[in-house]
Parts: sequence; structure tokens; C-alpha cells
Amino acid sequence: MRVANKTIYDMIKFRLGNVTEELQKANEVVATGKRINSLSDDPVGLTQVLNIKSSLSNIEQIGRNIDLGKSWLTASESSLAQVQNLISDTKALCVQMADAAMSADEREAAAEIVQSTLEEMVSLANTGVGGRYVFAGSKTDAAAFTLSGSNVTYNGDNNPFTVKVGRNSTVQIGQDGQNVFWEQSITIDSSNNKIDFIEYSGASPTGELTATIASGTYTHDELAIAVKNAMEKVSIESGNSINYLVTYDTTTKNFTIRDDGATSGAHLELLWATGTNADTSIAPDIGFNAVDVRDALIGDTSVTGFPITINGGNNTIDFIEDTGSGPTSLTAYIANADYADGAALAAAVEAAMDAESIANGNSIDYEVTYDAVNEKFVIEEDGTDLQKLQILWNTNPSGNSAGSALGFTQDDDHTPPTSNNQVEWGIFETLKDLKNYLETNDVAGVARSIARLDTHFDHISSKISDMGSKMLRMEIKENIFQDIYFTNTERLSKIEDADFTEAIMNLKAKEVAYQAALASSARIMELSLVDYL
Repeated sequence: MRVANKTIYDMIKFRLGNVTEELQKANEVVATGKRINSLSDDPVGLTQVLNIKSSLSNIEQIGRNIDLGKSWLTASESSLAQVQNLISDTKALCVQMADAAMSADEREAAAEIVQSTLEEMVSLANTGVGGRYVFAGSKTDAAAFTLSGSNVTYNGDNNPFTVKVGRNSTVQIGQDGQNVFWEQSITIDSSNNKIDFIEYSGASPTGELTATIASGTYTHDELAIAVKNAMEKVSIESGNSINYLVTYDTTTKNFTIRDDGATSGAHLELLWATGTNADTSIAPDIGFNAVDVRDALIGDTSVTGFPITINGGNNTIDFIEDTGSGPTSLTAYIANADYADGAALAAAVEAAMDAESIANGNSIDYEVTYDAVNEKFVIEEDGTDLQKLQILWNTNPSGNSAGSALGFTQDDDHTPPTSNNQVEWGIFETLKDLKNYLETNDVAGVARSIARLDTHFDHISSKISDMGSKMLRMEIKENIFQDIYFTNTERLSKIEDADFTEAIMNLKAKEVAYQAALASSARIMELSLVDYL
């Protein structure tokens, strides 16, 4: 059978193409050092290679996260260690300034040191890594704290910055600054455990009573209960047995102290300023200024000379009610009449205020009484709905105030006693208060600061310990992922990398085959029909 020359040429071309392709593949394996260079080389192996490379990429990213986390934790721990040093130095200063031998001028000079300490502490609280603030929660692009005078404001949020250290696990490397520099508990001891107060039955006062809060560490709610129990214990011992409501409002951050309204005519006066134990009072720690406050309005002067005439010249009571939804200004009008005694006038005042409150929609139930023994009027709420009552005896907008007729000579607040300041327990507040104690030569206040500084030191220690545990977790994760990385790299090499010796031998074999094919093809292609004639 005759084979056409074209068929021979095509077959030679096809065979040389195959040999050339095999030579090119062998050469690519040697050049790249990889057994798999395309999907057709090993589809199953290539899939494994891609999965392993994806895992290695994730491990590398986690490694970068761990490096970032370790740098943040190191910076945070270093900053808090320096904060502890400042607290220790401040405590030593307090011990020195609490000595009676120190003068007022020396304490005033020490106040400047405390201010400098506060400024340095705020600077440490604004520690950053790579331009990002570690104590700002997740708002890491802006300074966590600002200082204005002696007041410190937190600008971050309560969501600590985290990094991913595993497929489904994260670690908090940033810090919630509020959680670090403020505390949710306070230590009560002999330096801040007293409440001096007076109980009234009607308008008749008891002598000064002193409630002692049990020493210990309390949260806000636990402290409210402890204050209530301490006051009720003393009230029982006094014979009045008045029950109290002591609450902490998490929104306004205020404590409120009042009787529960169950005992008619009962109210109290807190002797924060004039009490025997004012120096060891709990007032600063629950937000009260050093000013006596009471939960009822008691006339300033005795009222006698009945009958008393109420007419258009003295029949108004301008007052402000606040039940928690905001203050409302009201005006009550006492019925014009000649009142034969205090009880009758008290009833008329109560009726006027009740009617105005009902018309306003608050429907506060007032109790107005006349204490015939002390000859004074008492105005209070008969219940527990009212958060604040202010009666404008002298600045009444409508004029014709009944203040003089009822024996009131000045503006009065019936809150019932609610703390003047937001209650925050933290190192910044302690330094601010300490500076004030030093400036005012308040030795008792300076001494009281020592226990608070001890609490802050322990709190910062717990935060440093927490960072240490996170650092340890980071290092464990780092070691684990390094081992995984090496294992996957070795596995990848076994699947993907070529045996270099075998690859060279294979290349040489393909090269020899290629050369032989070329030579054979050349000889065949030289043949023609003439060679057979």
C-alpha cells in the first residue's frame, strides 16, 4: 500500500509536536521546581495545593494580627504600670500631707503636684500604637480622654478593639477606657462609712442619729441596700422605725435617699456638713456635696397670731414639679379666707397644691401639716412619685407669695435628697477630689483619699493581670499557628514540588528523545519516489 508523502509529513509533524510538548513540560518542571504548573498536570493535586495556600494565607494574616495584638498589649501594660507608679507616689504624698504638722501652704503646693499627676495620667491613658489609641474602645482614631482643668472626659466607646486569632475566635487587644480608669465598686471602711441625720415625726426632730455602713466592697446597687439597712437599723433603735428608699439611677448616675412614705409626716435631714462625723461621711462617694439637705420643706420661722387672713395679696404658691420626665412650673392658689388655726391653713395649702398637680397631669399627692409644738408648717409629698420639688417663695413669677404667711423666707428644694453630682468611682475623680482637699486644707479628705488610692491600685493590677493572660494566649496561638504553618508548608512541598534529580533525568531523557526524533524525521523527509526507482 502506498503511503502519500503528505501523510508522512503530517505524522512526523504530529509526533515531533508531542515530543516537543513533553520536552517543554520537562523543562518547565526543572525551571520552576514545581511538579504541578497547570490544572492538567494533576487536577486533584492542584485542588489540594490551592486549599493549602489559602490556609497559609489565613495563617499569615493571623500572624500579623497576633503581632499587632502583642504590640497593643505591651503598650497598654506598660502604660498601666506607669499609672500604678503614679498612684503609689500620690499615696505617699497623701500620707505626708495628712500629717498634722504640715501647713496649709504646703498642702496647697502639693495640690499642684496632684494636678501634674492628673495630667500625666491622662497622657498615659491616651497611649497610642501606630496612631491608634489603645484605651478608646473601638473609636481608636481619636484621643480617648480629654482634660479640662481637673475634669476628665472619656471620648471612646465601650466596645474594645479586637483582632481575629482563629477561624472563630478573637482577642480584645484594645481597652474600654471607662472600664480601665473607672470602677463599678467602692471600698467602704472607717474613713467613709458614716451618715449623720435627723428624723422628723411631723416637724418634730429627733436628736442626731448616726448610721454606720458595714465595711466592705460594694457595687452601686449593693451600696444603696447597705445605706438603707444602716439607716433603718438606727431608726429602729431611735424608736421611729421609719423605712427608707435608697436607690441608684444608672441613667443619671445619682443616689436618692428618702423615706418610703409609709409613715405619715415622717421625713429626714441629712447632716452632710454639720454632722458629728462629717469628716468620715459617705457623702462624697455617693455624689453629695458637703451641705445639709432634707426631704421635706419645713418653715424657717414660727407662725402664730391666728386667725391668718389669706387674700389676693398672699394667696399664691409658685412651684416646680419633676417626676422624672422634666420640670413643670405650676401656680397654686390658696382659697381666700380667715384661717382660725394652723391645721385649717395647712389643709387649704394641701388642697391647692394637689388640685394644681392634678390639673397638670402629674397628680402628686401632697401632705401639708402644721406642727403646733414648733409652730411651723411642713410641706412634703405623701408618696414616692416626685423626684424634685422647688417652691419659689421669693422669686415667684406670679407674685403675691404665701411664703411669709406660712413662715418660709427662702427658696427651698425638696428633691427628695438626690446626689448633686454624678457618681463615678475612678482614679481621675479621686485625684480631682484630692486636689480640692489639699487646696481647702481638708486633712480628713486627704486621709480618706488613701483608701481610695489603694482600691485604684488593686483595680489597675487586675487590668494588668488580664492583659498578661491575653498576652500568654497570643503567644500560645502564635506557637500553634507556627507549627501549623510549617506542617502545611511541608505538605504543600510534597504535593507541588518536583524531585529535582528525577526532573533533570527526565529532561535529559526527553531531550535525547527529541534529538533522535529530529534526526529520524530528517532522514525520512529526505526520501522521495526517485530513491525507489
